[in-house]
Amino acid sequence: MPNPETGEPRPPHAPRLTARDRPTPTDRAPLKQPPLPDGAGPILEWSQYRRRDGWYATAGTWFLGAALLTANYKNFDWITDWIYWPIFASALWFYPRVVRKSWLAAGATWVQNDRAWVNTYELVKIELVINGIQRVIRLTDSSGRQAPAIDIKDIQPNIALWDLVYNGMLHSIANGNCEVTPRAQRVLKLPAGQATARRRSS
Repeated sequence: MPNPETGEPRPPHAPRLTARDRPTPTDRAPLKQPPLPDGAGPILEWSQYRRRDGWYATAGTWFLGAALLTANYKNFDWITDWIYWPIFASALWFYPRVVRKSWLAAGATWVQNDRAWVNTYELVKIELVINGIQRVIRLTDSSGRQAPAIDIKDIQPNIALWDLVYNGMLHSIANGNCEVTPRAQRVLKLPAGQATARRRSS
């Protein structure tokens, strides 16, 4: 187990599904960071969309919506129809909140997604579920805590963060008390472990 204060020695690189590289920012502080786990050690890596990402997403939604409506009406008459404006306005409410909810952080032995966190060295279940177009990692630790919605496309581009989390997963599996679902094994390239083998044989 690495030092909980420093994370040293850092783990080897974990397998990933993306070639993108989005390291922990060094030029800015987090936006509205949620409370950290008590006594779990400091943040070593973190990931969060920038505020401007929310505005880009809002502008993109407006542009796409306007293009579709213009193509459907074959003119710009839709602009005078008030029914569409609440839909456009909702993007102003929705996307900035997505940015704040995109918070991911990891210490040597924990990972936090928004306000939810788990001890990655005491996991009892690792799942991978399909949520629309998202592939989401769901983690449960021995204290019953859950990190229920870690999107692969959000966590894996931060290589150092993903390495910390993956290393904790491997240690939990090696401890013999962590069940790994077949999809999680296949997609995340994780071993089954003794707990999974016992469950299958029972």
